[in-house]
Amino acid sequence: MTQNDLRILCTALGFSIVITGDVPAGKQALRATTIARLIESFCQTSVPEAFADEHSRQVTPAAEAERLLERYIAELRDHGSARFDFDRNTLLEMYELLLTQKLRHSQKEFYDSAPDDVIANRVLQMADERIQREEGGAES
Repeated sequence: MTQNDLRILCTALGFSIVITGDVPAGKQALRATTIARLIESFCQTSVPEAFADEHSRQVTPAAEAERLLERYIAELRDHGSARFDFDRNTLLEMYELLLTQKLRHSQKEFYDSAPDDVIANRVLQMADERIQREEGGAES
């Protein structure tokens, strides 16, 4: 499905929702296009590979690495060993996925129960650290 196909379908869905709803005549077009954008955004987020252009119809590297990693882990589980013949970029993507999962697991309590203001403070702190790294002011 192309981007235009998706946009047309979402707009049609948006208009059908508005027509069956109780929306004032002067606001139907705005309401329909708003709903269409929400539907389109949801679809692109949920299954982005289904809406790529014909020229770029491929799974994103991160999604492909995740699929390969899951297959590799399943093979390890089932057979005790697995073929490990991935290129460097795939290996790095798989490593990054596992590192993120490990961090998330080690900080499970934080993910489950940290108050929003604590999370916001950590985001701010890490964003500041990134800015400093990018400007060459810190090595962490």
